Amino acid sequence: MEILGNILLFLKTRCDRPQTFGVFHIVMLILTSAAAVFVIKGLPLTEKNLRRLLLVLSVATIVLEVYKQLVYSFDFVDGKFVFEYTWRVFPWQFCSTPMIAGLFAAIVKNERIHYGLCCYLATYGLFAGLLTVITGGNIFSAFVGVNFQTAVCHGSMTIIGLYLLATKYVRPEYSSVLYALPWFIGGVVIAVILNYTVYFCGVSGGQEFDMYYINPYFLDTVAAMKPFKLLSGHFIPLVYITVYTGFSFGIIFIRRLFMKKEEKATA
Repeated sequence: MEILGNILLFLKTRCDRPQTFGVFHIVMLILTSAAAVFVIKGLPLTEKNLRRLLLVLSVATIVLEVYKQLVYSFDFVDGKFVFEYTWRVFPWQFCSTPMIAGLFAAIVKNERIHYGLCCYLATYGLFAGLLTVITGGNIFSAFVGVNFQTAVCHGSMTIIGLYLLATKYVRPEYSSVLYALPWFIGGVVIAVILNYTVYFCGVSGGQEFDMYYINPYFLDTVAAMKPFKLLSGHFIPLVYITVYTGFSFGIIFIRRLFMKKEEKATA
């Protein structure tokens, strides 16, 4: 028991929370960029290779997510394990869903479902990954290991999305967003159900529970979301879907611009 307790305490090693564009964030940016270039240039595009990439990164991020849940939920005090669940880290934030989508995209045999999930990863997932990797957002923690977990999680979202678009496995067409849209809406619907269920059932004991950051009962979770919540109230999921879909179309627009430059360069 003592050995397990010491392992847990080691996994809960604390640090000063990394700052946006601080050393940790800059290193994360450099490593994510290098890994993306390495994968795009070094991994020949075949469906088999893609499925392997999706499987490896998804399993890795799921394992790291389990680690994160343990770190936030357990402590070791006076020789005993103490469990108290931290509801705000429940694994259904938007940036948690690509690991599940990636896993299913890796193993599902139905080509339509597989391609729809890949479109989701290359549009909505890529936008969220890029935004978080570049800006840092509120992802950093006072736990050393959790900072590495979130770097791998958001970095892998970015790498997978860039690979899918760069290799044109996901067609750089606006229809790709439409293939992805049902999966995105499905995730939002689950988040809404969880938000209202947990809030009204009181199972969180008043703790913050704001999946996808669209729970209208928690205004201050993410500062950028507060004005939207105040203006739209319980309609915030519709605003969220509209805004994210617009940015996902923007991802395709940018990819098409790069395609035109590539065509001019080879002409």
